Amino acid sequence: MSKRKIPAGATPIKLRVSFPEAMRAGARLGRKLNGSYIAGNSSCALGAVGLAMGFGDNNSNEDTGIAAARLNKRYVEKCPGTATCHEGYTVQSTVIHLNDNHRWSRERIADWLETTAAHDATVEIIAGYELPEGYFPKPAIIIESVADVIARSRDLAAVIKE
Repeated sequence: MSKRKIPAGATPIKLRVSFPEAMRAGARLGRKLNGSYIAGNSSCALGAVGLAMGFGDNNSNEDTGIAAARLNKRYVEKCPGTATCHEGYTVQSTVIHLNDNHRWSRERIADWLETTAAHDATVEIIAGYELPEGYFPKPAIIIESVADVIARSRDLAAVIKE
């Protein structure tokens, strides 16, 4: 998957979403990665949040870590991955553990996050871009946003079912 080129002068349109929603949005941007936050368009579960926030390879570890720091103050009693993992973890380390050790998908981890005390943590993601005046005949055209992609996917699924 190649990186989308963003026109010079485009202004990001930011949207505040829950951490699990940001993880799902970032997961749609590339393949799953284990053992590292972001490499190109590939990402681990925490890296997916970083991708949705607009971070890339150069600053992903620091910025994604800052965004995920709020998960470091919340704990889970035991790992949901298997009955043999009995250690208490922070939510952040559990996300990393589920991604790297249990090989859970980023979407499954996001589903699990919604059941934890961290379900209300929020971050700002880039939902699209406002283009500079004169770029197209009409100014302020938004490049396809995550919400547009989701809506189009649902519309297509409905047509296929019919």
